[in-house]
Amino acid sequence: MGIEDFLVDSFMSVPSRFPLIIFTDSQEIQPMFKTLCLRLERYYNFGHMVQPGMSELKQLGIENVYLDMPSVMVLTTETTDIQDPKFNAIQYMKSTYGEISYPNVLKFLINVNRKFRHLLAGDNMSNNKNEVEMSEVLEKESEKFDILESPQVHINVHSDKDFVVDNFIESKLDDEL
Repeated sequence: MGIEDFLVDSFMSVPSRFPLIIFTDSQEIQPMFKTLCLRLERYYNFGHMVQPGMSELKQLGIENVYLDMPSVMVLTTETTDIQDPKFNAIQYMKSTYGEISYPNVLKFLINVNRKFRHLLAGDNMSNNKNEVEMSEVLEKESEKFDILESPQVHINVHSDKDFVVDNFIESKLDDEL
């Protein structure tokens, strides 16, 4: 599946799903990411890129981003327009959420969903509180993990101490994808 197909699949789902890309230096996907994929498939469309080159990163509009492998990045849109979406990339920041682990990445993804679902292209169902809050996931996962109190997702913050949206990058999907 190409990048354009991946994005179309994300936005044509009901509800629409955030495109999420896991960058690794190995073909094998860690079990934690497989579990997250199964658990959050209603909200996120998971993709995997192995040692992406500059051309792949440029297609995503993130060629100037430092990727510490593994890395998790969520693409968000600024408007709900499916025909001409403008993307932003939100990278998981270890400085805010800690080392990559199931509960830490889950906190990050819950926050991204809460903050950006209303801007997601397609039928984002942001008028449904259960979709925005990911109520079903919270109910089950909060029994096992402390995920209710989590750091907030910030935009355009320049302090590394309070930085979740790192390399907040704007790009436009063009005909080359």
